[in-house]
Amino acid sequence: TPQISLTKQVTSGPTLTGDGAFLVEYLLTVTNTGDVALTDLQITDDLATTFASASSYSVDSISSPGLTVDFSGPGDSTLLAGTDTLNVDEFNTVSITVIVIPAANPQSFDNTAVASGNDPGGAPVSDTSQDGVDPDPDADGDPTNNSDPTTITVSHAAELSLTKRVSAGPTDNGDGSWTVTY
Repeated sequence: TPQISLTKQVTSGPTLTGDGAFLVEYLLTVTNTGDVALTDLQITDDLATTFASASSYSVDSISSPGLTVDFSGPGDSTLLAGTDTLNVDEFNTVSITVIVIPAANPQSFDNTAVASGNDPGGAPVSDTSQDGVDPDPDADGDPTNNSDPTTITVSHAAELSLTKRVSAGPTDNGDGSWTVTY
């Protein structure tokens, strides 16, 4: 039976970059959990929808050690060229680094991606990502019925403080005023 699974996890961040933006790194792991090779492998991740409520977002990088990445930027939701094959029990990963400027504080973003491919007869198979590293957390042998989104929450913490103390005085100036040195 042809079958594919996809997990998505946050591997770093969200990390405040100092200019109000947050850097977050995702790792997607696609696995052929079926008994036949899958061709025309594709991962679709609609980041524009995920980060639609943010002030802005951008994709800093997308890479894979064994899949052909073909991402043309904002508005493109396909991550791969669609030319790769995934053999039985084979897996591969895609790393995505996103920079997001939130519109609210705090702000949460839910994200899912979809992996798809074709069996030897050309029939499509697909799976919506499951948060974390286990594509089948209910252990029923069917990763396609697990699709908890991967959620990040960004929050700006107060980073300003002021300390003031008197270092000298108060000294009576004799004219009704006082001098205090801080």
